[in-house]
Amino acid sequence: MENNKADILAPPSPYAAVYQQDELDTTVHFAIGLRNPINIDAIKSAFSNSMITKHPKFTSLMINDRRGRYRWLKTQRPFNLDDHIILYHHKDIATTSHEKEEAVNKYLADLAVSMPLSKDKPLWELHMLIGLDCLVWRVHHSIGDGVSMFSIFLASFGTNPEGGLEKPNAWKCCAGSAESEKTQIQKKREVSLIKRLWWTLEYALKLGAQMLWTKDRTTVIGGDGVELWPRKIVTVKFKLEDIKALKKDIPNVTVNDVFLGLISCALSKYLQSMDNQMQQRDVQISGMCAVNLRGDPFLQMSELSKSSTFSGWGNKTGSFHVPLKLLRSRSELHPLEHIKRVKSMMDRKKQTYEAHVPYLNMHSAFNLFGSKVAASMIKRYLLRTTFLCSNLVGPREEVAIAGNLAISIYLATYAERADVQFMLAKDIIQNPELLAKCFEDSFYEMISSKA
Repeated sequence: MENNKADILAPPSPYAAVYQQDELDTTVHFAIGLRNPINIDAIKSAFSNSMITKHPKFTSLMINDRRGRYRWLKTQRPFNLDDHIILYHHKDIATTSHEKEEAVNKYLADLAVSMPLSKDKPLWELHMLIGLDCLVWRVHHSIGDGVSMFSIFLASFGTNPEGGLEKPNAWKCCAGSAESEKTQIQKKREVSLIKRLWWTLEYALKLGAQMLWTKDRTTVIGGDGVELWPRKIVTVKFKLEDIKALKKDIPNVTVNDVFLGLISCALSKYLQSMDNQMQQRDVQISGMCAVNLRGDPFLQMSELSKSSTFSGWGNKTGSFHVPLKLLRSRSELHPLEHIKRVKSMMDRKKQTYEAHVPYLNMHSAFNLFGSKVAASMIKRYLLRTTFLCSNLVGPREEVAIAGNLAISIYLATYAERADVQFMLAKDIIQNPELLAKCFEDSFYEMISSKA
C-alpha cells in the first residue's frame, strides 16, 4: 500500500536506524515495583492518558522505504493500547519481597533473549506481572535512550509537573557527577586545549585498537558468543547516603566512580575465589560506560511537549572505555584504593572529548557506509570488552501510577536508593549469588574502612 507523505515523519536518527539492525537489535526494560496489587483497568487508563501515548514515536512504525531507508510512519489505524498490554499471571505464590524480586529478575532475564518486539506495531510494550506487583515497560532503543524514556515516564507519572526530577549538579559528560558546574568549567580551563586534544587522540587510538586488534583475555567472567547465552539477573541494593558518605575520604567522588571502583574490587574478590589456572596472575579487563551527552540529565517538559522537533529527544549517548586491573593476589588493595584509582582515571577522561568519539565514529560510519556497517562496528567493539555499565539518576520523591506507589525502579537511582542489577551469562558465572556477595562485601568494606 502506498504511504501518504503526510504520514511520514522525519527520518530516524543514525542511532535509531542502527538499532534496527539484527546485529544490534536492542530493547530497554524498565521494571517498576508497585506497593499494591495491580489494578489492570486503572493502569491502562493511566497510560492511555499519559504523554507516552501522545508522543509520535510511541504511536508510529519504523519502516523501510523503496530506497531501503528507514522512516517513521504513523499507524494507519487508530492507536490501540490493548495491542501493547501483555498480562503475565505468576503461577507460584510469592509472598515476600525477596521472592517477588527473584521472580521478576527471572522474567526480565528470559525477556532479554527470547522475546524481540514485534515490528508490526509501535515498538513498545507494557507487561503487567500479576501476582508480582510489577510492571515491565519495554521500549525499543530506536525510540530513544534511557534519558529520553525515563523523562517522559516521569513527566507522565511523577509528582513534579516539570518531569519529577530535581536537577543534580553537573551532568555534563558522565552520569552521576556530584561536582558543581562551576568546578567542572574551572577544571577544564586549567587544562590547555592542546592537552585535551592530545588525550582525546590517545583514547581514540586505543578505541580503534580495541575494535581492530586487541580484546579482553578470556576469563571465568567472559567467553565467545556470550551475547547469545541464557541470562540470569541478580540485584544488589545500596543506599545513596552510604555512597555520599565516602566523599569525606575521597573528595568530589561521583556515584559512577564508586560503582566502577566497586566493580574492580568485587570482580577481584570473585577471581580470587575461583581455583583456576588462568587466574594465577592479575587480569586486565575493559568495559564500556555509557554516558549522557546532553547538557542536562533529563528532558524538560517544554521539550517533551513539542509535536514535531525533539531537540533533546532520541539517542544522545556517548561512552568511556574503562580498563580495570583485577587483582589475583590475596595481598589486595585497600577497598578505597580501587575507587581512588578509578577516580583518577575518570577525572582525566572527563577533561577530554573521549565520550564523544564513539558517537561521532558511529555517525561517520552511518553516513559513509550505512546502518548495517555502523551496527557491525559497534557490536565488534562490545564483543571485545567484558562488561557494559549504565545508570540513570532518578527522582528523590516517589512516583505513583494510577495511585499505586512505585517502591522500586530498576535502571535508575530512586528515592535515595540505588538498586544495581547485574545481567550475567549463567553458563559462565554459574554462581551469581557468590558474585553478588562479593559486591556486597566489597561495598561494606568500603564504608566500614572510612577514616
